[in-house]
Amino acid sequence: MGKRSGRSMALLALTFSLFEITPAPAANPSKLPAQARRYCRRQGGEVQTRVPTFGTNNPQQLPLNGTRQFCKFTSPTDGTHVVGLDTLAARQPTLATLAYLTRPQVENIPPDVNPASIYCSGLGGTDLFGGMNVAGGGWVEEHDKDVPVLEACVFPDQSVIDSFGIFYHAKGIVRGVDLTSSFAYQSDNPPFVFGN
Repeated sequence: MGKRSGRSMALLALTFSLFEITPAPAANPSKLPAQARRYCRRQGGEVQTRVPTFGTNNPQQLPLNGTRQFCKFTSPTDGTHVVGLDTLAARQPTLATLAYLTRPQVENIPPDVNPASIYCSGLGGTDLFGGMNVAGGGWVEEHDKDVPVLEACVFPDQSVIDSFGIFYHAKGIVRGVDLTSSFAYQSDNPPFVFGN
């Protein structure tokens, strides 16, 4: 390898390492949360901040690091549906959005298990805190009388939607409101990315 090739390779390696440690900035990170909150409200939702919490089945609960904002939709007759604020307002497809829009088939789920959690796991997400732990866990909003603890399906792209909401929607049952036209991402033919 000549001097010129060696320098080119070193420059290329330096360029790649700079991209790895310097992520591309969001379009306008300071405006995104405010825009997403406004978007949620325009769709008829309520903005909530929830805390990830371990041990929700126990009297002594352990709040974990961080918070996340959600958009909650409630209907007096059909219950409640909750979706991540950033998931709802995303203009590009997310896995949570596609799970809702494409309604992957619900496989045979054994009795005596949480069907929404099994469904979420089958799609490649998780709503479990600490594995299959009887201590429980979820996203807590202490002032929410309808859904104080949310079982939210978190996908590998970090998009999030309530596990029971996508489980029931796949079976043709709408909870809260039908989110099909509420997502910022709209497509007449959303891609099916879950299995066959």
